[in-house]
Amino acid sequence: MAINYDQVSVGTSATSIISSNTNEKVRTIKNIGSNSIFVGGDSSVTTSNGFPIDAGETLDVSDYTGEVFGIVATSTENANYIEEDFQ
Repeated sequence: MAINYDQVSVGTSATSIISSNTNEKVRTIKNIGSNSIFVGGDSSVTTSNGFPIDAGETLDVSDYTGEVFGIVATSTENANYIEEDFQ
């Protein structure tokens, strides 16, 4: 078992927050910035079609093993992630 975590600066172009991994994982993303981060499953995510994670909120993506991308409307925001690999 391994625990991976990091902080990612998300900008106005699609940014990889968590890379893909086929191992079963507990995966959580937290927006530690002051504006919404919009997330999706590929680099075509936009502020219009992405799922919003508001400032201070978390999103559990444990049932998804693909890469997670994020984007913000202006400037940059930070997101923290943690994932637990059970293999």
